[in-house]
Amino acid sequence: MAEFLTRRTQYLRAVALETAKMSYPGRMGGVVTAGTKKAVAEYFVKEFPMGDVWENAAKIAKRFDHWHDRRVRELGKCIQGRVKKRTDRCEALAAKFFNTFMHQLMKYEACRPLWQHLHLPLDKRILVALGRLKRSVGSLALEEVAGVLRNPPYAISYAEYLQVQQALRNLLTELNRRARSEIKLKSRIELNLLWAE
Repeated sequence: MAEFLTRRTQYLRAVALETAKMSYPGRMGGVVTAGTKKAVAEYFVKEFPMGDVWENAAKIAKRFDHWHDRRVRELGKCIQGRVKKRTDRCEALAAKFFNTFMHQLMKYEACRPLWQHLHLPLDKRILVALGRLKRSVGSLALEEVAGVLRNPPYAISYAEYLQVQQALRNLLTELNRRARSEIKLKSRIELNLLWAE
């Protein structure tokens, strides 16, 4: 057990397992079958390229969206057949699990070059908050995906998910250009604060 303190492979395995346990979203029982949390954790421990992230985060950042797409599709295969509703899409769920994992992974300094590229985990609270934000600030970026924002989060296609992520990137630009703004947002993950209100 104490090997993780001295052996790199054991340490990275412990990082992956702890991060997977900490990042699994609550209230998923109505969406996925029992055992999904374990399957997701096993993916991050056994298949996720933790060593590559640890050593090459800056290089991964340069091609993050392509890298992200590949990882989400891998995780999607691991949870295929665990989705309860036919309308729910495996890749949308995989993206949620993956994004919450990556967010938690930012507590480790070696992974922080990825911060600015992280995708915002989408769930019902976030989609509702984005809809409210679209109306309150008149965001052109969010207007382009207004129809998607009205859908259940796990019923959207992966293509729609990517459209929302691009809209969020554009939203950051819109918000950062506003006069008298006292803060500048650097990552889509910072928009996670929207649902806290």
